[in-house]
Amino acid sequence: MEVAITSRPTDWVIIVGLLSAILLVWIRSFDTKRMALFLAFPWQAGASDFALEFNSDHLNYRADRFLLIVAWLISPLLILALKLPFAEGALQFYSWADYLRVLVLAGFFIAFKLFMASIIGYVFQVQEALIQGQNLSLAYFSWLAILGAFSSFLVYFSDFPLVVAYALWLALAIGVFWALFRSIAFSFSLGLETSYIILYLCALEIIPLLYLFSLS
Repeated sequence: MEVAITSRPTDWVIIVGLLSAILLVWIRSFDTKRMALFLAFPWQAGASDFALEFNSDHLNYRADRFLLIVAWLISPLLILALKLPFAEGALQFYSWADYLRVLVLAGFFIAFKLFMASIIGYVFQVQEALIQGQNLSLAYFSWLAILGAFSSFLVYFSDFPLVVAYALWLALAIGVFWALFRSIAFSFSLGLETSYIILYLCALEIIPLLYLFSLS
């Protein structure tokens, strides 16, 4: 007699989450101070300075690079959790292949932002300033992706996933708007014309965020 083997759709979620948690513990082991600053940076007085220096080449913050990698690896968990209120049962059809597809496209999202920043910076001769702007964006992306992805475990495993998903949506929306506010404030500090600022925000902030959400 044949026995049907059922696969649990959340197994990949647990594996990715566990691997990401191990990486975070490893990062903390060699740079405890930087890890503590990263976890608390949106609320500290020097949040802007921290974000503008995040992943900076000349400061050689090795921990920042690994935090960005963790954010990239775990971001598909957050993307799926945000989409669950609009597609109940989506988790049942989400597999490793889907995770890898979103992972590759999320990597493209990060590369696209950096590539567009270099082009716009070259055209308007503000390369160094836009590198700082992208550091700011990457800092908030990493923080929101890591904290949001681990919060999404409540969506996957709680008794009221949709209620929790909407709460996650609200919290993330506040975080994204705050990050956009920081980007807008930084853009005006560059002294560029308003039309250039609109181009900068659309090309490097708003459109990439909409693209990232549409991945899954």
